[in-house]
Formats: sequence, C-alpha cells, structure tokens
Amino acid sequence: MKNIYIIFFLIIISFAFVKCGTDTKSMKDNAGKEYKTVKIGKQIWMAENMDYKASNGSWCYDEDSLYCEKYGRLYTWETACTVCPDGWHLPSAEEWEDLIKYLSAKNPNTEQLFINEDIVSSLISEIGWDKKTYQSNKVYNKSGFAALPGGYRYYDGKYYNLGSMGIWWSSSKLNISEDVYRCVYFINNKTVGRDFVSAWYGASVRCVKDSI
Repeated sequence: MKNIYIIFFLIIISFAFVKCGTDTKSMKDNAGKEYKTVKIGKQIWMAENMDYKASNGSWCYDEDSLYCEKYGRLYTWETACTVCPDGWHLPSAEEWEDLIKYLSAKNPNTEQLFINEDIVSSLISEIGWDKKTYQSNKVYNKSGFAALPGGYRYYDGKYYNLGSMGIWWSSSKLNISEDVYRCVYFINNKTVGRDFVSAWYGASVRCVKDSI
C-alpha cells in the first residue's frame, strides 16, 4: 500500500511540472523533418517555424542557412499555402484569432486582444528574441507556442526585423478588387496584431492541424 501512495505522489508531481498547453507529440514536413507541436485550446499548432525548403518562394533570412535552422524559412503567400503536410494546413485569420482569444479569455474586449502584453509573453519563446524583449517579472511561453522572431523579407529582396518581430501568414486575403494582399499576424515585444501585406512578402509559417 505504501508503494501505491509513492507512485501516486510521483504522478502528481510530474503533472505539476508540465507547462500549460504543452503537447509532447510532433509532426513531420514533406521532407521528413520533425517539429514539435502544442495543443492550445481545441487547436494543435506547430511549436516551431516551418523550415521546409520549397522549390521556389522560400528563403533563409539574409540567405544564411544558420538563420533557417534557428528561425525557419520565409515564404511567399503562394508557397506558404503548399508547405503544410497532409493533415495540416495554413491557418485562416479566424483560426489565428481563436488562438489569441483563447489566451485572452479573461479579457473579452476584442479591441484589447492585440495590445495585451501578457498574451505576448505567453506566446513568445524563452530564447531567440533580442535581450531587451525579456523582462524579469514576466513568464514567457506559458502557452507552449514558442513564437520566434524570424523577421520578414520585403518584396525587393531586403530583410528586416530578425530577432525583434515574427510575422506569420494566414490563408485569408483582403476583400478588395486587387487580391495581391494577404492577412498576416505579427508579434513584437509588446503587441500581437493583424495586418495585410503583399503576397510577395516573405513571412514565417506555422501550420495548424486539420479538425477531426
């Protein structure tokens, strides 16, 4: 009987050390590379930036492969739509907003969803950001999403904001006559927000698992 109590105690302790939102499963891209995943609410997301080398429309920041290893690749929107493996897809704007709303459930005011620093700290990785991003009084990556600041590639081929901003594609587009603009979500050290950029930009990709 004593051994049963010891085993039960050890199980309880192990659960206490599991980070909120963390999922130990993984997924593989179309080249067989493995990535961590995380369950947040009812969604299962990649917990790393995609680093699948497509035949065209994807780059390492500053053309340096070391940045790909750390921050993943940057993709045009058209390429981003093709790189998620079977069973996964490029998230829509609604799916991004579901993620943010889940993390801000205690604050139902939609206007404040994109300026809450607690949401930002719960999303960003404990490493990989500029040192000035981190504050000693905050807990980072509580969600397990581990957002990385891969910066972006402007359509003229220049690169910006590595280490200080992450920008991820959604599958949604701006509803105007010219359909070259696509919805992206961005995170910097203080803000989670939404914007629209040219489909020729290079931005990061996080796939979300298909609904069962």
